[in-house]
Amino acid sequence: MAPVSYQGPRANEAGQASSSQDSNLAYEKVKSETNVASILSDKGVTVFAITETTSIAAATTELTIKKIGVLPVIDSQGGLVGILSERDIVRAFAECEAGQEQAVLSSAVREIMTPDPITCTTADKVTDLMEIMTEKRFRHMPVMQGGMLCGIISIRDLVDSRLTELELETLKIKQLMVG
Repeated sequence: MAPVSYQGPRANEAGQASSSQDSNLAYEKVKSETNVASILSDKGVTVFAITETTSIAAATTELTIKKIGVLPVIDSQGGLVGILSERDIVRAFAECEAGQEQAVLSSAVREIMTPDPITCTTADKVTDLMEIMTEKRFRHMPVMQGGMLCGIISIRDLVDSRLTELELETLKIKQLMVG
């Protein structure tokens, strides 16, 4: 009998093909064991943040200079209160009336940021976060440890990590096959 990961969908008692949830059993068995801490150790934990009172113009400049797509927004005690993404800025300009662009640029980040973003911890697994980020349709997630912001993880970081992991798994299987 072939391993579960190689079996095609089976018909149920009514003669219908099994659901996609059943066919995802193989995926469940090969979930990534890599966690956020290992990605941050490779990537580094430097986090650029802004406050709620930072102007949109200043935040846009920071995004450009740092060549990043998101800035966590912190309060005066350093607690995470929101996140400002390129999408937030584009949305603000799309929703403003013609001739009001300068007003958007001079407004405070708190006016357009995404408040209370979904966060993760350093112990969270790559595949779990990939699923959340894909389902919720966002590309960056703040990493919290002990109630403090300790990093930002992007979908690209997660995909790169998973691809590396899959390449290593494939290499191990090839080595087993060769002897």
